[in-house]
Amino acid sequence: MAIDPSKANLRFLARLLNSPYGKNLREGAAHGVTIQRIQVASLLSLNLPIPDVGTQDSIARMDSDIGLLRASFSDMQRALDQDWTSLSEVTETIDKLKAVLDIERQIAGWWRELPYPLATIYRRYQVSADPKERLETLLQFFELAAAYLATIGTSHVRAMRKDWQEVLAKWFHPADSTGIERSDFGFWIRLAGASLKDTSRITSDKALRTSAEELVGPELLQVAGTFGSLRKATDVLDIARRYRNSWKGHGGYMKASDAARVVGELQQPVRDLYGITASLFRRFHLVRPGLNEVTDTGFKFEVEKLSGSDPTFERVQVELNRAVKSNALAFWMSDARTMCRALPFFRLGAPQRPQETSFYVFNRVEDGGCRWISYQETREQEFVAPDDELLDLIAMRSPLSDTRDR
Repeated sequence: MAIDPSKANLRFLARLLNSPYGKNLREGAAHGVTIQRIQVASLLSLNLPIPDVGTQDSIARMDSDIGLLRASFSDMQRALDQDWTSLSEVTETIDKLKAVLDIERQIAGWWRELPYPLATIYRRYQVSADPKERLETLLQFFELAAAYLATIGTSHVRAMRKDWQEVLAKWFHPADSTGIERSDFGFWIRLAGASLKDTSRITSDKALRTSAEELVGPELLQVAGTFGSLRKATDVLDIARRYRNSWKGHGGYMKASDAARVVGELQQPVRDLYGITASLFRRFHLVRPGLNEVTDTGFKFEVEKLSGSDPTFERVQVELNRAVKSNALAFWMSDARTMCRALPFFRLGAPQRPQETSFYVFNRVEDGGCRWISYQETREQEFVAPDDELLDLIAMRSPLSDTRDR
């Protein structure tokens, strides 16, 4: 029979008809006692439940992959039967496969540990059945991750450097690329890379470390020393950015089968980002300090931990050596007695409904103030509102950038 490839994948149809379900269908339409036969007309009359062609292609490819794995296991078993000296090589191969399977299980529950609203967006990507929606949501997840890492890096640099204004001004207004006035995916990646690299330099350089310890104390310096591996995430995020630019290059239009293929290709960057950030995100939180009281040993704050996909945030009591600003977002390592206030790149709630927990990220400067966008909100995805603190930061210029401007 001739099969129209635009409607069905031949390998998928063969798999379906040879499955227990397909055999049951065929037996119902077959004739004969000793040798059962089915006429072409009867075969063509069968109603087969099939997904879209893109899903069929993926299932057919999956069958091939499973076949390759089975063949590999058989080869390893034969090798052990013939030569026991291959045990170490076989063990190493199987351990690698088991590690990949274990990562997949952990990634499936990653949304429980991710900072809010990264967790919300990642969860929406996981449960979405539409390939195009899955792709768009996954790319939003990567872009917000870049803004989140950039905020971690710049916030700690501001706290630990006496010359933070000059340093941040140089990053905010680069001479050879887009600056903060119109922040995009690429800007956040560059800012994350530069600031996280500088935190490592501060914690390793003797003079910078001594100066930082005078400003923030040894505990925050120790926390910043755990960020070294996060710099690797910028390479992963840049891969996602190139995919995003290709998606935008299509005008946001793409066939469902192509979107499913791209989502599949982005699975390795997801694994890589998980491997780089997961262990830190379990201990390092975005928080919102609330009520506080002075104690004999410091300050006691009631703190909301902004983590997970549920905006009903966990409240914990935290003892700190130094006071922090209530209701201002900050970064906190579990059990640490210090916090680092986050630069004002994030907002919780729109101005019209400040009680909401919708999460907004700074996007660009406009006449009415700052434009804020949400990757999770469907009703009010953006708004423009003034923010004097952020605008003052954006207005900073380093002497070097002033000279270039002239």
